[in-house]
Amino acid sequence: MTALHSWDLSPIEAIRIQKQLEPWIRMDVSLGKPRLIAGVDVGYSSKFGFSVAMVVILEFPSLQLLESAVAMTPTSFLYIPGLLSFRELPSILKDINQLSFIHELILADEHGRAHPGRFGIAYYLGLWLHSQTIGIGKNCLCGKSVNPETIKGASYPLRYGPEILEMALRTRNRVQPVFVSVGYGLA
Repeated sequence: MTALHSWDLSPIEAIRIQKQLEPWIRMDVSLGKPRLIAGVDVGYSSKFGFSVAMVVILEFPSLQLLESAVAMTPTSFLYIPGLLSFRELPSILKDINQLSFIHELILADEHGRAHPGRFGIAYYLGLWLHSQTIGIGKNCLCGKSVNPETIKGASYPLRYGPEILEMALRTRNRVQPVFVSVGYGLA
């Protein structure tokens, strides 16, 4: 894994890096049928100043757990809307480096293209690892949020201007939808 930049950045430098890297995003590969899927999420201990990343590798379609890893790193970047990648990715990358299985797709607990700067965690993670990613968020960050029907599998495209940025998707009957957005490498 080749580093794209240092993590010791100011918010102004982080925004500049996002703008410089955006043209590198690939969205020209079809997904195919991945067999090994990674799922990543990050939590925080504000009391101790640490970020804790968790990654799991599942076999698809059985969803059998093949491997998991946890990594803790000092939380060195402030919480700034639009720059969450700079806060979470150091822990995620450390975590993924511990794995023995090689994933074919990463599901990230945050957005990809559906991000105010069009450069969410799913984009950034895919670019850093040269891996296909999909962003799955709990909230709509940009565009107009419209709830799909209340039945499992119902979906609704969310637009920002003429562009469809993500889909609101119900994963179960009568629960809040998740927001699925294109990440790195996917058409």
